[in-house]
Amino acid sequence: LSGNDFAKAVELSYAEAEMSIDALEQYLIQEIAKSLGDAIADDMVSTVKTGTAAANKTTSATVGKVTYPEIAAAFAALKRAPKPVVYVTRFTLYNRLATLEDSAGRLIFQANANEGIEGYLLGAPVKIEDSVADDEILIGDPSKVTNNVITDILVETDKDIKAHKYIYSGYERSECALIDDKAFA
Repeated sequence: LSGNDFAKAVELSYAEAEMSIDALEQYLIQEIAKSLGDAIADDMVSTVKTGTAAANKTTSATVGKVTYPEIAAAFAALKRAPKPVVYVTRFTLYNRLATLEDSAGRLIFQANANEGIEGYLLGAPVKIEDSVADDEILIGDPSKVTNNVITDILVETDKDIKAHKYIYSGYERSECALIDDKAFA
């Protein structure tokens, strides 16, 4: 995994810098780092979805609705995934999964007050991941995704004296791969 480049830059004129508050520089650095993190997450989710075995990819029979048997089938399709996690957007969680019932009328989503997870779906922790599309559910073992970080997130500042600008630039180089195509559904 030789890596993919992730970069983000913001330019601020001397005049803008003089009119701005002192906390602006710290804010720009945080936003650049967050933007890079979002791009890396998008790349990871895309890599996992592309690398998942075709047999593990299913579409719900009814648009905008998922059923208990479909969720159970997705879990059943997993191989060599001892600790699966469910990744969804808030939209999907609260519009599709939070009210999903089994054949006996019991909710299969169990809310959780612990930080870091929203709850459990058939025993698997549910995590919010905005890189997954709305109405999409990604289930799998995150230990089956490897990530080679060549350069950690680095945010630098510079100044262009000819253009009279301050430059805030972020960079990261990494690449991930799904090491088992049946560990996700």
